[in-house]
Formats: sequence, structure tokens, C-alpha cells
Amino acid sequence: MTKYTITIEAFVDKIPNNTTVFTGYIPENIKIIVENKHIKLIDMMKNQNNILFNSYLTAEGLLSNIIQVVPFSLISANILILGYGNCGYRIAEIFSNLCNEIYIYDKDTSKYKETKATNIFPISNIQSSLENTNIIINTVPHAIIENTLYKYMSSDFYIFDIASTKNNFDSSQIKKHNINYNTCPGIPGRYSPKSAGEILAKYIINHLEGNEWNDMEF
Repeated sequence: MTKYTITIEAFVDKIPNNTTVFTGYIPENIKIIVENKHIKLIDMMKNQNNILFNSYLTAEGLLSNIIQVVPFSLISANILILGYGNCGYRIAEIFSNLCNEIYIYDKDTSKYKETKATNIFPISNIQSSLENTNIIINTVPHAIIENTLYKYMSSDFYIFDIASTKNNFDSSQIKKHNINYNTCPGIPGRYSPKSAGEILAKYIINHLEGNEWNDMEF
């Protein structure tokens, strides 16, 4: 860690040509900068095993975070999960054993067929579920909650935003309605650094050895 920050361009300029860089979730603008220097990028989060294991560590770490923050037991919690991709599915799976009810919302309703637990309810209308929930978990990297919906959240309402992008929620509406808003970036590395590091190290080693890595189980 350094006491100052540098631009992506300056960082890339320090990397020798023809270097291989292992990373994850690479924005398109960075890809262009790197490719112009003939640097090979390996996006580790395009590997399905990494995605699945990362989603499990995210759900596990999020559970620890929520337990530390909210003043009530999860047994009385009704949770709305925005987005039912890999992370949303794993969060619902783990939290369903502890919470009262879980509502899931995704624009792609075909994902709802993966629902297995009896206390997980797919919804098409967010407003109706807000009146019955006290926790929102957002996994989607853009705004889902419209401004007209914040009035249905009380001051004992908690939002946990695990998406890495900004402006997923309207800060003025959160302040106006006194909503508890929590950002949760980099959960695997913060809550399970050993496991997160080991899984990436195994992927890198297998890649450098020229092996396919499709045998991860958990």
C-alpha cells in the first residue's frame, strides 16, 4: 500500500511490454490502455470456479457484516435481494436458513427457476415487498430503486450494497428518509483473505502450468 495514488495510465506505463497481468472485473477503458502496450490480461473472474467460490465467500462475509451492523436478530428479518445472479443466488441460499422471509428481484425472471428454499419468494413488484422488509441487499451495479420507492423504507431499514459501482442508490433520498446505508466492497478479501488468496493462487499456478482448472468443489 502506498500513501498516494497514481493513474491507471501511469501504473500501466511502469509495466514492461509483453507482461502477463492477472486481475479481475476489468473495465473496457482499462483493457484498451493495457492492450496498447501489448500486455496480456488474464481476467480471473471469468473462470466459473472462481465466480462460484467468490460468490460463496461474498455471501459468507456479508452474513458476518450484517450480523455486526443490524440491531435485531435475523430470525425476524425479511430481506429483499436485488439481482439473482451468482452472488444473489448464493446469498439467498445461505440467508434462507436464518431469516424469516427472503424476496428476490431480477429483471430476468427466468433465473427464478433456481429457487429451492420454501421461504424465498420471487417478485415482480418491488414496492409490495418493501412494505414487508427491513433489509435490502443489492448485487446489481446500477440503480434499481426509483426515488418514489424510498418513502416505503422506515428509519429502521438497512441497505447493504455489495455492487462495486457508485450511485446505485440516491444519497439525498437516503438522507431524507434516514435510511441506514452500508457499502460492502471487496468482501472476500476482507472477511476470508486466506481462502480468497488461495483460490486465486491455485488458478494462477494452474494457468502458468498450462492446465485447465475446472475441479473446484465446495
